[in-house]
Amino acid sequence: MIIRTATNLAEFHYELSQLDSDGCWLYRGQTDASWGLIPSVFRGIDKLIPPYEVTDAEWIARLERNVYREFEQHAHQYKTTNTRWELLAMAQHYGTPTRLLDWTRSASIAAYFAVATVKPTAAAIWCFNLRDYPFPSFLGRITKTYAHRVAVMKAVVGKRAPSFFQVVSKTFLLGPPSHRSKSLVPDPVLEMDSGFLVILDPPRFDNRLKAQEGLFTLYYSFDDYDLVWDLSQHIQELEAKMGKNMLWKIEIPDGSRKQLRRELEKHDNLTWHRLFPDLVGLGQWLERNRDDEFAATAALR
Repeated sequence: MIIRTATNLAEFHYELSQLDSDGCWLYRGQTDASWGLIPSVFRGIDKLIPPYEVTDAEWIARLERNVYREFEQHAHQYKTTNTRWELLAMAQHYGTPTRLLDWTRSASIAAYFAVATVKPTAAAIWCFNLRDYPFPSFLGRITKTYAHRVAVMKAVVGKRAPSFFQVVSKTFLLGPPSHRSKSLVPDPVLEMDSGFLVILDPPRFDNRLKAQEGLFTLYYSFDDYDLVWDLSQHIQELEAKMGKNMLWKIEIPDGSRKQLRRELEKHDNLTWHRLFPDLVGLGQWLERNRDDEFAATAALR
């Protein structure tokens, strides 16, 4: 992983220019540069005392399944979905803890999410090059929207359901393919010994996802103990094995957050209301403007 620092919009654009121009980049803004790339359902694992051990995966996976099952049971009262993937995306969109992680195709939008909130810490914009990640060949090519095809994912689920779609934990069978499958024709999905990363283009439930140019990453695991709870650690391990730099982190110092936010609002026309184009977003945007004006005026009293 490569770490850089930018204190203003010009420096941020310069660091972006250093990324591989032939890459296929996703971006994620986080308000705290010390955070890893941890999906919401796994947050808190990094703070466990004593530290996380492989044996913890069982109860963590059980908790994840319980959350997903509860959402599945109650969500139909409000909206209907066609597939379990859509249901998982809806859960993420409405704040349910899931193993999905939000990304955007826009570096500027990621930067705005990183600095929009006032916080006394450095912020970070993560940049992830999909072109160098070793996706399984059966997923096919990434589409023009930077995601894997939904039809392919449906077919994979039909062959081997991921652990988080299972009602209870299933033992993960290791060993030769003959021990795992009776098929006369080898199937790469059935022969997988570990999980893999998937890029999902979420269904457009409302205007927010379109405005934010959003995508999800998801680690597709077959077994509870194949738990990738911090994607940054997972990618860095692959970088060490493959000798490639797939992950960049551009940090924004605490004292530079407000300046970068103002520059993004001025030059890129980014506001909270633009990224959340509904009444909730409008209210939050007006609240932020009020708080900024109150603080600036109070300082001059």
